[in-house]
Amino acid sequence: MKRQILIALILVLFGTSCSPSQQDIEETAQASKADPQKTIPTEIRLNPEGCNSDEDVMTNEYCYKICSDFHYYKKGIESEKPNITILENTNFKERTLYIGDIFDLKNAVQRTKTDRKDECSKLVRKDIDKLSNILGENYLRGNHELYACKNCPIYKVINDVLFTHGHYLCWPEDVIKDWESGNDNPVKPGCDNYKECISDCIKGAIEYAEANSDINTIVFGHTHPYKTELIRVEIERKKEGNMVKDFLTIINVTKGCTYIEFP
Repeated sequence: MKRQILIALILVLFGTSCSPSQQDIEETAQASKADPQKTIPTEIRLNPEGCNSDEDVMTNEYCYKICSDFHYYKKGIESEKPNITILENTNFKERTLYIGDIFDLKNAVQRTKTDRKDECSKLVRKDIDKLSNILGENYLRGNHELYACKNCPIYKVINDVLFTHGHYLCWPEDVIKDWESGNDNPVKPGCDNYKECISDCIKGAIEYAEANSDINTIVFGHTHPYKTELIRVEIERKKEGNMVKDFLTIINVTKGCTYIEFP
């Protein structure tokens, strides 16, 4: 059966527009003509060969691009403008997730002069809505988006993997509500340092998985680790009416974008 050759067009949302090179087009065409037989991965891998580029996301059905914590506009309205590139390709859009704090409405407003705060708020919310309209439910809300993007989901589940920004795993409910209330200067979360915060998030991930037996992997950002961390923990939870020992994979992604291959 002949396969349709997909030519990747590049849509740059907030930066300078550019077009794919002839080499990019030829490589994408060759990939779509290739033998469809592929090796099915047996374990989760971070940025492996065959899953470490946008082209891999288009052609490798097990490859996902996870982006988190860019904090665009964190220095206020005078910040460098966002530059987010989304490939105009169905596979790419389905397997690309932006999981929160892409825009920093909180610091943007706080660090802008009083007479321009409303202008700043409108600008940031406009960019949030723009990305949300393109990615749909693959753009998850983070805590620094504050009250913006109310339609952006908190969680996204694909197969047995839960994606979320992370603050819902580790923050008290009253703190989350304050950040989403419209308050531009919300209360600080309970944790005081990186180790304490990531410990709270891991604890929250375990508790979530213990209560949801269909979730075997949880991916989140939020804590800004120096590098993406992958850990496996043994948990105990109920399945089919019986308490069983099971394993949960927790992936805390670093700032920016990480490519992850799932089995």
